[in-house]
Amino acid sequence: SGARLWGRWSVSRFSQGTIRGVMCAYETEGVAWPCVINRGDPWLFDHCQIRSAGTYAVMCAKTSSTTLRRCGLGGMGSGSRRAINAVIIMDSSWCLLQCCQIEDTENTHPGVRLMENAGGRLENCTLQRNGYGVAVDNNAQVDIIGCTMRDHDHAALFAGWEAANAAMDIRRCTAYGRVWHTNDRPGTLSECDNRFTVSAMQEAFEDEGNMMGMPGEDPSDLQLSWRQAFGGGGYPTADTPRKEAPPRRRPARQMSFPNLRDLDAAAPRSSSLASEGSFGANLGPAG
Repeated sequence: SGARLWGRWSVSRFSQGTIRGVMCAYETEGVAWPCVINRGDPWLFDHCQIRSAGTYAVMCAKTSSTTLRRCGLGGMGSGSRRAINAVIIMDSSWCLLQCCQIEDTENTHPGVRLMENAGGRLENCTLQRNGYGVAVDNNAQVDIIGCTMRDHDHAALFAGWEAANAAMDIRRCTAYGRVWHTNDRPGTLSECDNRFTVSAMQEAFEDEGNMMGMPGEDPSDLQLSWRQAFGGGGYPTADTPRKEAPPRRRPARQMSFPNLRDLDAAAPRSSSLASEGSFGANLGPAG
């Protein structure tokens, strides 16, 4: 808990566990390896920041099972600091996202992408500033419950060209702007109690990044937006001004994000943090 890690991280098969309060970030200009990839058994990431620039933030692969709860996921800002996908769910994997903030992916890519035989569920998440909010293709299935989708480059939802066998269940969601990118729809689509609007007047929010918390949580404690925490895109530095936080009923859990380039240059080559590695005995370096 409370660790700050950078590099690529891999969760191996036949492993399981819980990671809380960790910041993990990875920037690349070459091969798009994910910041975190899970190929293992059930893993829970709780109140973490998993960020990438030029690659995937989280990849769920093989037959893995992943839960992302109260996490900030996606890119580190605009332009070249956008992620490809905040979460990509593929193969026969499963991913549950609860009360997450999913943001800042590239212009042509969704915040959450499901493909092949994957499955997923989004509950009370905020998706913003992505190419698309959620995209589904092949035989993938996803439930989207109580989520807010806004400020996307193209549309909130996208059905791929081969989505005839895909399924999407959308309930109690709010989408601002264009809802579907094209006339294509998943083979199975169910919608209930949603609020879709294209009115720009309704896109104003009193508190950007505020979202519904888990039961028993104070929503004001959830500082999940990379931009909200530092007043702009990119990596913060020592001179980056912080926004004054509103009064809270109890001390908030806040995480700071280092300038990865400066820290990497200053760290010795043998530093375990500056190299690829593992979260624990059950995790191995990315292959």
